Amino acid sequence: MSKHYLRKLDDKMGEAEYKMYRAIPAEEIGMENPCHHMSYDEWRKWLEGEISQEEYVTYVMYLKDFPIGHITVAFNIKTDGGNLSYAIRPISRAMGLGVVMLKLVIGEAKLLGIKRLVGSARKTNVASWRMMEECGFTFLKETEWSSKEYELKLS
Repeated sequence: MSKHYLRKLDDKMGEAEYKMYRAIPAEEIGMENPCHHMSYDEWRKWLEGEISQEEYVTYVMYLKDFPIGHITVAFNIKTDGGNLSYAIRPISRAMGLGVVMLKLVIGEAKLLGIKRLVGSARKTNVASWRMMEECGFTFLKETEWSSKEYELKLS
């Protein structure tokens, strides 16, 4: 197995993944982490619900078996597209791991038959929009929420 890999959420995830979710701040630029204040038992119930989702799929990225962040692709059946959301735990930031995670999920999206990925980031979240640009996403527009929206065509 390579040094970096994705693992789809599953019921075998445990303490290491729980700690990763808890380490991500409760609120960040344009994102809320509902898991930040959860007990382990509450998190297990949340995980069970996430695994059963059909509208999106979530992966945890690992660096040598250490969970560093998560990324979700929400499906849009009308456009064969997927919308992205992601977060990396603070101790794993500023190392280029977001780019690695996004490149890995691009490969997964192709396997799922997704033709287009869309991501957005607050204008103040420079790291996030630079990450998308580095992975080949192109700028689409600024949204009413002071965000920048990007897309990547996969076909």
